[in-house]
Amino acid sequence: TPCAVAAAGLLYGVVALHRRLTAPLRGGRRARWVLPVVLLCGVAGALFVIAWVRQLD
Repeated sequence: TPCAVAAAGLLYGVVALHRRLTAPLRGGRRARWVLPVVLLCGVAGALFVIAWVRQLD
């Protein structure tokens, strides 16, 4: 169950980040820190997938 709690917390964070990223589409303003954090999360996710695929050999 600790992994499920961690996964739920991570999913909640991704949803909050997505809501802040898409705020201009709803007429709001986007904070300056959102875009760098989204790019950093994308790079981290790509590196995670590459590391995971390399261990499958």
